[in-house]
Amino acid sequence: MKILSFIIIFIFAAGWGYFTKIFLPKDINDGISKKYDERQTKILLEVFSNTLVWLIYAFLLSILLKLVGISNIEKMWFFHYPEIFYIILAIVLFLFNLIYTKKKYSAEG
Repeated sequence: MKILSFIIIFIFAAGWGYFTKIFLPKDINDGISKKYDERQTKILLEVFSNTLVWLIYAFLLSILLKLVGISNIEKMWFFHYPEIFYIILAIVLFLFNLIYTKKKYSAEG
């Protein structure tokens, strides 16, 4: 069973590394990608940084609500797998930040 766990972790890590090499700009990873120009790279870096800030805010708010005792997490749908909630939150935040940032950097008029 432990060998299967290591194999799954290795396959996930290799796939994630391959994914980031292909789709992320050169400034984020050290791959050789000429797919993005400087403007697109700045947009992606701003989107990722804003998404990270809001995810950390969500994590800290969740911890604070648990410590204070305001949230009743046992009755919520993501009690057993809270990772699903945070993945959905990350995707939604990424999309909203991408739309907002592209609108901010687009030429008007």
